[in-house]
Amino acid sequence: CGRGGASSGGSNGGRSSGSGSSGSCRTVLVPFCRRVIDSYYWAIVLGIFTLVLFFGTQIQDLWCPASSDLAWDVIFTLALVVLSSDLILRSVAEPNYFALNFGGRDRRFDGDGTRRNGGANLGCYRNRWFRIGSFMFWCDLLSTVTLLYDISYINKSRRSIRSVLITIDQLGFP
Repeated sequence: CGRGGASSGGSNGGRSSGSGSSGSCRTVLVPFCRRVIDSYYWAIVLGIFTLVLFFGTQIQDLWCPASSDLAWDVIFTLALVVLSSDLILRSVAEPNYFALNFGGRDRRFDGDGTRRNGGANLGCYRNRWFRIGSFMFWCDLLSTVTLLYDISYINKSRRSIRSVLITIDQLGFP
């Protein structure tokens, strides 16, 4: 989505009129992101990488030899990319998934403090002072970030060899 062809002269002083390329970019990008996240294939890919997120480390530690660590790093990196892409796509396509409100008027109320539907203000706040993201956004973000711990080229101590010496007395207690 480029800048469009705003001229340097004219009645608006060279400024775009608001119906320029940024509006057309959004009208193309939002439906595309919506089609991707609503796709059956995207749901299958997300399901697979969600299982990797939940059980990948345990499968790697219990059943796979150390020689398969590179393959697991590739799988974890792909999971990180796919789940991060899902965060970005949902932030673009769903308006309440990642809403960035630091303040301003709540559009549910008129200027005099009454609700727009004519009812009284029922104790709701008229100003939104601070809100970044929905609960689902934060759950998705935190679960995606936990993959960084499992990738060995990011977390070097994950696959380092550690030795622990435990001495046991005659009764078998440490």
